[in-house]
This record gives sequence, C-alpha cells and structure tokens, in this order.
Amino acid sequence: MNKVLVASAAYNWAETHRMAAIGKEFHKRGFKVYSIGKGYYEHLLKEDMIHVELNADSMWYSQERIHKLMHMDEYGNDYCTKSELKLIVSEEIEMLQKVKPDIVITGYRTTLSLSCRYVKIPLVWVLSAVVSPIYFKMGLATMPERTPLEYIKNIKDKKMQAKYYSTLALKNNATSKVWNEIAKEYGLESLKSDLDIFNGDYNLMSDSMELFEEFSELPPNYSFCGPLFNYEQITLPICVKNYKKSSNRKIFISMGSSGEKKIFLKLLELLKHIDADIFISTTSIFEQNDILDFPNNFYFAKAFPHKEMAEWVDLSIIHGGQGTVYTTILGGKPFIGIPMFSEQQYNLENIEKFGSCIRMCETDLNTEFFKNSVEKLLKDNSYLENAKKLREIVLPYYKEDKNTSTTAVSNILEYFIKKN
Repeated sequence: MNKVLVASAAYNWAETHRMAAIGKEFHKRGFKVYSIGKGYYEHLLKEDMIHVELNADSMWYSQERIHKLMHMDEYGNDYCTKSELKLIVSEEIEMLQKVKPDIVITGYRTTLSLSCRYVKIPLVWVLSAVVSPIYFKMGLATMPERTPLEYIKNIKDKKMQAKYYSTLALKNNATSKVWNEIAKEYGLESLKSDLDIFNGDYNLMSDSMELFEEFSELPPNYSFCGPLFNYEQITLPICVKNYKKSSNRKIFISMGSSGEKKIFLKLLELLKHIDADIFISTTSIFEQNDILDFPNNFYFAKAFPHKEMAEWVDLSIIHGGQGTVYTTILGGKPFIGIPMFSEQQYNLENIEKFGSCIRMCETDLNTEFFKNSVEKLLKDNSYLENAKKLREIVLPYYKEDKNTSTTAVSNILEYFIKKN
C-alpha cells in the first residue's frame, strides 16, 4: 500500500479538517496522498496532498444539494436525480481507475459508496459511532426531533420508541431508489437500508470508546480511534484580547458550519435577555450585515480558538457536531447543545447522560425555558463537577500525541495489513 485518496464534503469545516489531518499523517509516513473535495474549505485538502479536481463537483455541490445533505432527516438519500448521480459516480470511477489508490478514506462523500465498490477499491468511512448500524441495532437511535413521525411519536415509552425507530431505520431504504437503480446498472448489490450508504469495508468511529459502554463487542471491520481534534492554530480575536477583566458571566456560542441562520438568530435574540458577555463565532453562517444590531456585550468574530474559549467562559452553547462537542468537553465547563439533525441529536444525547449539559430542540428556544436552563447550568454546581469529570475521560486523547489522527491511520493500516 503506497497510495491513499482522502475525500471530503468540503463545505463542512470539521469533516474537512479531519480528512486533512488523516491525509497529512499518511504523507508523513511516506505515502503518496491524493485528495478530492470542492467547497469553502477545500484549501485544507491541498497541503501535502495532490488535489484532484472533478468537473462534476461543481454540479453536485450546489447550494440546494448542500442544504439537503445537511438535512438528512428530511431527505435521507433522496437529494439527486438518476442522471446527476450517474454523472458524478462515472467521473469518480474514471478518476479512481486513473489514480489507482490502494484505499479511499472519507467522512461524508456518499457517492464513493458506489464508485469504490465498482472499482473494487477498499473504502474507509470515518464517522461518529452514532451513525453506525451498531448504534441502531442496539435500539439507541431516538426519533429525530425536528422531523418526527407521528405514529412513532405516539409511543410514550421512550426506550420502546427508540427501539421501534431504530429497527425501522435498519429496514427502510425508501430514499435510496435512485442509488439502487445506479447500483443495478453497475452490477452492484443494492442498499438494503438508507444507512447502508455509510457502511465501508472498514469503519473508524472517531469517538472516545469510554463514552460508549454499550459497544462491548464490535464487528471486525469497526473500531474506535478516539476523537479527531482540530489542531489548527486560531489566533484570539481582538475582541478577546482587548476584553477588560470583569466579574460578568461569559458565554461562548459556536454553531459550526452546519448551523442554520434562522435558529442562530433566534438564539442570539434570546441571549439579549441574559445578563452576560456573549462571544459568538460567525463561521460561514453570518455576513457582516447580520450582526450590526446587537448590544455592546455581544462580541463577534469569524473564528475563535474553541478549546481556549470553552475553558475561559462559564458556559458554551453549541450545535451537536462531533468535533465541536469533544472540544467543548475539553473546556471542562457545562454547555447547551442545540442539534440541527439526528446525528447531532444522538451525539448530544450520548453526552447528556453524563450530566454536564442540557440538550435543547428548536421548540425549546423560548425566553422562559432558555433563561431557566442557562441559570440552572450556571448555578447548579453538579453540572460543573460532571463537566470536569467528563473532561478527564476525554483529555488523554488530546494529550496523547498532539494529533489523534495518528491513531486513526495506525488502525487503518493495521486492519488492512492483517486482512491481506
């Protein structure tokens, strides 16, 4: 094995960082590393890698499709026509046959589940444990809060409801019709469920295994590699450097690159009623015009060093993105999580049981409930103590090597060396 291809849906900041870190680690070990991915963060895939441009990416990563990809609970795999899917899969096949990588690694480029299988190149998925079929087989996947199914919602027992939904998800391939039509044309096995698209020849779960006690026995092609932290150096913004020491409570807001502007703005309106200094990471969600009409205790910047901010403030408010959740845990402070879709919902539900955070859904964003939740997290000392305990569980993954992508790469290599 001497050639590796890493692929990212480069509109997503966290995923592209993870893929870039893995690619760089393979490069350090002497591999020839190729990359594909088009979007706002594709520049991250060009350092120490040969970046391959695909013409079909411009068509595929349209704003409309990105919206659907980020609302999987609503659309599932139903976000393309047959001709669109065939165009990008055929171009991927042509690229794979030309580059001839020994393995392909992705975090969210779903089309590779067809193209790699056709070319017979092993595909490695790097995803949260909550997306794995294991999570669903254990009946842990609750019904998505933002797109509830009424006939499941009526099951009052929450464990029974989750078990029923999980079982249904493992059998339902209703949104994979187009994918199965293309699979048939290429002589490939059809997707038995909509989740099968995320199942690779080898699957790395980028989580702390200590937080998933239910996963006692894993299939041979699954393993944990630990959280993949972002080690990019982000300078403290001027608003923090010039901040005058104060006894005011401090709150940090980071909704990643997958946050919805509508929900984000609603959250900021509620924060106007909270007596605290508010620090907000705008990422790619807000433009300058969106943040003009806010009081002086609101401090905006494109990006903050997340770990340092989570340690410094009294409370964080985040979406449920995997990287954001783990980095917030490193801060050792309580937090509120507002998921945008089911994967984030499950990430937060898994952490909520440790008593260090409160998970909210969109309907919880009303003045009274939100204010009471903020006060509860800041005044009930048990949340802070639990946050400190959780930090101690996760911290070794951050300290171990200053780059847990080394563990991911080692796991990948070990699996394929043993297999061959």
